[in-house]
Amino acid sequence: MRFAVFRKPVSVIYEKPAFTKQSKKGTVSAIADEGLYGMTCQVLGREDGWAHILMFYGYAGYVREENLFFMTETGLRDYLSRELAVVEAGCADVLSLPAVQGVCQMILPGGALVEMVPGQPEVDGYTKVRLLTDRWQSYPPHTGQEQSGRSYAAGRQSGAAAGESRFDLVGYVRTQHLGKKRFGEDFLWREAEPVAAAQETISVRSREAQGGAAGFSLAAVLERFYNGSEGRFREQLEAEARRYMGVQYRWGGKSPQGIDCSGLVCTAYMKSGVLIYRDASIADGFPIRRISREDALAERLKKGDLLYFPGHIAMYIGEGRYIHSTAHIGSGGVVINSLREGEADDRADLRECLYAAGGVR
Repeated sequence: MRFAVFRKPVSVIYEKPAFTKQSKKGTVSAIADEGLYGMTCQVLGREDGWAHILMFYGYAGYVREENLFFMTETGLRDYLSRELAVVEAGCADVLSLPAVQGVCQMILPGGALVEMVPGQPEVDGYTKVRLLTDRWQSYPPHTGQEQSGRSYAAGRQSGAAAGESRFDLVGYVRTQHLGKKRFGEDFLWREAEPVAAAQETISVRSREAQGGAAGFSLAAVLERFYNGSEGRFREQLEAEARRYMGVQYRWGGKSPQGIDCSGLVCTAYMKSGVLIYRDASIADGFPIRRISREDALAERLKKGDLLYFPGHIAMYIGEGRYIHSTAHIGSGGVVINSLREGEADDRADLRECLYAAGGVR
């Protein structure tokens, strides 16, 4: 298997190896998803400057090769063993110094991953981080020692093969902008071709799918990250979704620059410790289990459960209300609406076509 790490703040992932496609509306973008800095993927193939990839959360697509660092499995496992943090702010500057006057070396979007340099104390509210940049020519050893002016000869011993690269540059990010990485990389180690092929039919089967993933344990997630409290987990889901309030709607988007409906809920679940399907579909093999439409309309739901409409998805946050990213005229982004008929923020058009709900149990 071959693997890669996203090297740019936001990289577009396309449905096919092309930037556009034809539809009833004419020529439109072929965007399917976005990969954020530091995220990982399995590489299924490479041709004509395109890489066919499977994201760590089980979503396939195509990305331009210049957006990726290619690695062997040994190199990737070394990368994932490092102390990675998630950017929680809408964006975070990586500065050359632990001070606001430092030179900005990169701007990372919310949801990106960045490596914290081990053994380095916080300085004036800043955390020292190590970036992937074009300065270095081989994969550095896993140490806290920084070097300058030459490539790491020891890189070959940590998994990089000839022609692969990982580059090293340190900087500083405000500690308050970084949070705990709670998710794993489940789909990196699976046989990827069947997963990618199955993606093509998931949306078709979504109305009948029951959902659920063999071996998934919500209790294990709760024990690891929430001291066993399901309530804390569900509060976290809502808090992660609310970070994107007011962000514009962007088809295929998954960052604070622009986000779509499934990008919002997928990211909120991911940052809370659970990997769910990226599209607005109920998919077997993922940990969301179906809840009936009747139970959803009767509000027999838990905070963080999902609402499914044709081509759209939202997150229930209690008291008949849900948060979602919508392109609806007058909204155009992440907003909160109501399931209750007659309320000022009721979306009757959505309530009437709701076909199911889903949740982790």
